[in-house]
Amino acid sequence: MKDFNEDPQFTRLLCREDDTVDLILLALEFARDFNPGLDFGPTLAWIDARGAELAPRLARAADDEALLTVISQCLAAEHGLTGSPEVFESPEGSCIDRVIETRRGIPLVLSLIYQAVAARQHIDLLGVCSPGHFILRYNTPLKPLFIDPYNGGRILTHTQAIKLFEEFKGLSRAEARRVLEPASTRAIVLRLLRNLKNLSANTEDWRKCALVQDRLLALEPGLFEERLDWGMIQLKAGRPGPALSMLEKCLRNCPEETQTLLKQQIGMARSQLAAWN
Repeated sequence: MKDFNEDPQFTRLLCREDDTVDLILLALEFARDFNPGLDFGPTLAWIDARGAELAPRLARAADDEALLTVISQCLAAEHGLTGSPEVFESPEGSCIDRVIETRRGIPLVLSLIYQAVAARQHIDLLGVCSPGHFILRYNTPLKPLFIDPYNGGRILTHTQAIKLFEEFKGLSRAEARRVLEPASTRAIVLRLLRNLKNLSANTEDWRKCALVQDRLLALEPGLFEERLDWGMIQLKAGRPGPALSMLEKCLRNCPEETQTLLKQQIGMARSQLAAWN
């Protein structure tokens, strides 16, 4: 398992201090797995600068929708932050430093940037783990408004957001209302890690994928699926010893439908170890 001593934000999560976690610093800790020695300074300075740009403009905002428009104008229209299909092809679109450099990212990371920039001016944007597409929620005295950073920072009313999920995700109105509720810090972190895991696996970068899986297993050590994935990824990353140990433990109490897969993986791990010896 990766040593998390250099990751204070992730350590706070492990200690169940979720409310104290800075999601931008945490995202940078994750990005450092893909870019060892990453300097956090430029990313934090960029966010601070965008927050400072907002100050005089927000003072002229006539209402809540105008306030959100100021934010999306700054980040999407002026600084070019948006989404594109290519960001789902590699982990680069999920690493916050690269998203700021390229101006292209997945919905969740773009949302974290919007959230952090707005927070510099004491505006509280809340993450929403809606199915297939992460967005942001802004609570008003009446009904919430939503921002979609992936699609150029477009702003949605509560009614529009509900209709969107009814039409494109086939949800009932009650289900759509439920998925538009704010997500917990832990839910956001798990979603980001699973994005990084899937993208690393798609590019077959198993060493990097193993670092992500270390974090997932540390957060959910009792989840069978995470222990199984940890063993299988270790095997693909060329570490048959740790893989074999974990896979054998999984086999002792695995669901019946998983036994064949596990026995195959255990056989592969033993073969690799025998070849090395």
